[in-house]
Amino acid sequence: MVKTAKINRNCTADCTCEIIEESYLRNILVVDCGKRDTISEIPRLDPDLMANVTELSIEKQSNFTHLDNTTLQYYTSLERLLIEDSGLTRIDPNAIKPNKQLKTLFLRRNKLSNVSWRIIEGLPILKLYLNDNPLPCNCSSRWIQEIQRNQNHLLGSAEDLKCLESNGELRTLRTANLRGCVLPSVDIEPKKPIINESSQLVITCKGRGEPMPTVSWDTQHLTSPFNVTSRDGGSTEDLIILSANGSDSGWLTCSARSVAGKTSNSMLLGVNSAPKILVLKPPQLRFHYCIQFEVAGYPIPKLSWLHNGQTLMKKSTVYTYYSEQPNLIYKTTGCLIFEMKNAKNNGIYTLIAKNDFGSDDKTVKADFMVGSAAVSGPAQGSFLKPKLPGRRNMNPILPFQKNIKEQEPPATTSVKKEESSAVYVAIGISVFVFVAVLFVIVSLVVRHYRQKITRHTHHVTFASNSSQRPLLNSDNHMPQKTQPHQMTVMPLTSLKIVENPAYQTKNPSCGSFSISYIKRESIEFLRELGEGAFGRVFLGACRDLTSPGEVTMVAIKTLKEAAMDDAKVNFDREAELLATLLHDNIVMFYGVCIDSDTSMMVFEYMENGDLNNYLRCHGPDAKFLSKSAVLVKPLSKIELLHISNQIANGMEYLASQHFVHRDLATRNCLVGDKMIVKIGDFGMSRDVYSTDYYRVGGSTMLPVRWMPPESLLYRTFTVESDVWSFGVVLWEIFTYGRQPWYELSNHEVIHYVTNGSTLQPPGTDVCPEEVAKLMAACWKRQPHDRLSIKELHYKLDRICMSQPTYLDLIA
Repeated sequence: MVKTAKINRNCTADCTCEIIEESYLRNILVVDCGKRDTISEIPRLDPDLMANVTELSIEKQSNFTHLDNTTLQYYTSLERLLIEDSGLTRIDPNAIKPNKQLKTLFLRRNKLSNVSWRIIEGLPILKLYLNDNPLPCNCSSRWIQEIQRNQNHLLGSAEDLKCLESNGELRTLRTANLRGCVLPSVDIEPKKPIINESSQLVITCKGRGEPMPTVSWDTQHLTSPFNVTSRDGGSTEDLIILSANGSDSGWLTCSARSVAGKTSNSMLLGVNSAPKILVLKPPQLRFHYCIQFEVAGYPIPKLSWLHNGQTLMKKSTVYTYYSEQPNLIYKTTGCLIFEMKNAKNNGIYTLIAKNDFGSDDKTVKADFMVGSAAVSGPAQGSFLKPKLPGRRNMNPILPFQKNIKEQEPPATTSVKKEESSAVYVAIGISVFVFVAVLFVIVSLVVRHYRQKITRHTHHVTFASNSSQRPLLNSDNHMPQKTQPHQMTVMPLTSLKIVENPAYQTKNPSCGSFSISYIKRESIEFLRELGEGAFGRVFLGACRDLTSPGEVTMVAIKTLKEAAMDDAKVNFDREAELLATLLHDNIVMFYGVCIDSDTSMMVFEYMENGDLNNYLRCHGPDAKFLSKSAVLVKPLSKIELLHISNQIANGMEYLASQHFVHRDLATRNCLVGDKMIVKIGDFGMSRDVYSTDYYRVGGSTMLPVRWMPPESLLYRTFTVESDVWSFGVVLWEIFTYGRQPWYELSNHEVIHYVTNGSTLQPPGTDVCPEEVAKLMAACWKRQPHDRLSIKELHYKLDRICMSQPTYLDLIA
């Protein structure tokens, strides 16, 4: 959906302005001056309108010559700025500083003879275009040359970037000799000082380079009193800490600046201080039950625990990690982990922190639930969101349930007991009659509904170059033997394939597609990877697949001979569908082999297996899962975002092809080299991850933990239901592969989801708040209220690009 609103008939001389609102939250300001060259400044509109503009373009305006420090101050959401083929000669150093979200800057074909590095300092610039400007071959262009040599991906068309010599000759900037120009450097003395609290310290920062740079200390994190003195024309600066405080421990940074560029250097300051326990919280449910703590002190204190006054043995695990604040090394935060809730863990826990300069201790009470006992109040940080009525005598009681205590019946006479018994019998009979009548009514409705679908689906077929086959959809069309939950397609543009009756086109027509047929003799089986519902999957080598003489590693999905009658239609249908899909984040389908008695489909081989197992083996609990003695570093927040973004990219493609997956989960995504993630379904997951599926009606197996309410209630699957599943996939990723609703049975999951409950997003220490909001947007009860997969991919991409090291990850 694109909306256009005229905001001012004459927003500037002889020009009109329009705001174009695109469905994925891009607001583009279009300034239309016809063919007139009249703009001399950026339009000043209503402040609210300017604050929402994300893109702004000015072209072919020779009178537009200057960007001053106030020009763009109200365009605070600007992400893309284009000023091209115009008369721009000067940009003030702070002209773009208010635009903290600016990622792309187009300044091609202007008259810029001096572009300072200060204009983009502190901005998340991903692309900078400077082609066809009279940039000089002197020190003011040195920072651009440095980017070309070390971060070439930031400059668009950098190979064409030229600079102008004083004699008027053009040179390639990358190789130009910029005489009398040396990038700044920084020396700090002393390099690693360690002092006691209340002591005084002088740290000297000296800049070097040509021309001589000026230096400055970053003191925003210092809490103790200090002075700064400058000398040698600003190239040297002394930081004088008058009375050191323990909280000053950490990294101190000094920067050197000149026209050639900016360089920073840091030193580690240690201020000896006694430990202090800042935080100690009662048990909360996170990945496990956790007593969270935060301890300050330098050197880093040694920690120990007491349970009811006795030394706590290491049956419980302590995880610690440094604070994420870059200047701090004296804070330690972490958890005392309990793998299971147990009455023997109840009691008083004491944390003791010690180093050479003192000690501190604090206590906290833990009351774990066992049987009908519960942690007082709901567990904060629980993955399960709702507070639903508790059920009695359930062992264990779920974290979100209240402690419901059975009340003892008061002592009464035998007459009262008989009266009570009579009342209970009458109520029981009434309830039985009501349930029986309700059962009959529901049975009639379901029978009528199935007959209606049967009449409707008898006419649903799909045409290909082969013979026509009926498509499977409702339960009465499923084979008698156990069948897994199948993927669904909406009508494709060329194939007109229909499975779900809700998507049937009025005028289905034939289409054509090509399936590659692979000779049996070119395939060599190496080993078995697993077994699925319809057959086994093997690792193999295939000759002449991508080019003559080349051997390609492949995954081969075979069809069990015993299942031929039941599965052949589904096998053929899946091959025909996969032949139409081609995308970087969809597992490549190479073709089929039907030269032997066993039908086979050949896919690309993803060497790191399914994503769910990959997440578990690269998570905080990996040491409990891995048989190897080598510890694997848990995936970082940026890596988890990268994985999520790739799946969103693949799902956006499937949605553009009107394809409904119906079984999106991390178990059905595969991981290749360099953390490449692709969506696929080899049919193995239903056996390997059998607890993720729930058998309905004795035949269909449904992934109820990934399904929205409408799919659970009415068995309907749409692109919107895939969006719900994508939200659950995000939850899986940011919990390192945990099973959704892991504390509930499949039957309980259906009850809670259909009654409005959703998963609680993981804690912000792992999952960014923006991603948690995306999960909530996927789990709107009404399908039309959910974000589209295109919007989700766009937002995820923005979150990824806002991470400072994301480009280094994907490079």
